[in-house]
Order: sequence, then C-alpha cells, then structure tokens
Amino acid sequence: MSEFELIVQLAQALAWPLVTLIIVLVLRRPIRQMLTQRPMSRLKAGPLEVEWDRMGSEVEAVIGGPAPTEKPGGVSDELTTEAATEPSVAVLAAHAAVDRTLRQFLAATDISTADVNRAAGTVGVARLAHERNLITEKSLEAIEGITVMRNLAAHGSGRDVTTEQAQDYLRLVDAILYALRRGA
Repeated sequence: MSEFELIVQLAQALAWPLVTLIIVLVLRRPIRQMLTQRPMSRLKAGPLEVEWDRMGSEVEAVIGGPAPTEKPGGVSDELTTEAATEPSVAVLAAHAAVDRTLRQFLAATDISTADVNRAAGTVGVARLAHERNLITEKSLEAIEGITVMRNLAAHGSGRDVTTEQAQDYLRLVDAILYALRRGA
C-alpha cells in the first residue's frame, strides 16, 4: 500500500466523524434548545435507540412483574425527596446503591479489590459477580437494563426524567436489591 492510498483511506475513515462534529458545533444551540424544551423519553445515537419506558418494561419482565409499589425502607424511601425535586439525581443515587451492593458482595469473596476495580462500571462488576455465581442471569439482565436507564438520566439535560419515571426507577432498584440480597 502506497502512502497516497494510506492517506486516502485515512481521509475516508475520518470524513463522517468530522462532518458530524462540524454539524454539531454549528447547530449546538438549536440542538440544546430542542433537547431542553420537553422531557426526553427516547435517545437515539446512530444504531442505538433506547426508550425509557420500554427499558422499564423490560427490567420489570426480568424481575418477574412490576416493581412493588410499597417496600418499607430501601432506596424508594431514602430518595423520595430527590425523586420529586431532582429526578435525575435520584436515579443516579439509586444506581450507585446497586453498584455498592455488588461491590460488597465481591468484597466478601476471594476476589481482589484490584480485580473488582478493573471491572468496567456497574455492569462489569455485575458480570464478575455472575461469573462467581453470586447473582443470577436474571439479576444481571435487570442490572444491565437499569444501567441503560441510568445512562439516559445521566446524559440528558437533567429535566429529561420525570418524577414518575424516577419513582418507577427507584421501585425497580428496590426489587433488584431485594433479589440480590436473597441470592436471586
């Protein structure tokens, strides 16, 4: 391959990301206005498209039905105020509770802290726990689902998650934490 062919291939590979970057830079204000005018329940980036409500339904299916509406204690009670005032913050805090629980499970085993820290995020830690038979396949799938929902909340404008969605998310997390503690 000649140097010219290499340069042509490099230019072809970088063309669409460069055009996309230029478009985003030029249109960033209209894009920001569009995203902040109404709550987002859907995210589409290239081939990835996720809807909040659909992910919630999928997680419910994995945990065996809708999340309980009343469960004494748990993140639902702890984060009620945040869910009403800052729904995205409540979602992030609830997800962090799942991450902490998984890390506590792994800390009680012979897995080194370094190995746990090398796992990529909550899903990586959940996969490690599943490999060690600390959680079931269904629990792993549920954690993957709530992580997608968490990412929608984290990478939105902050007004994207409604109070009702945050409360639903908290109930899902309570159900997952309950299943994890039961060894399911």
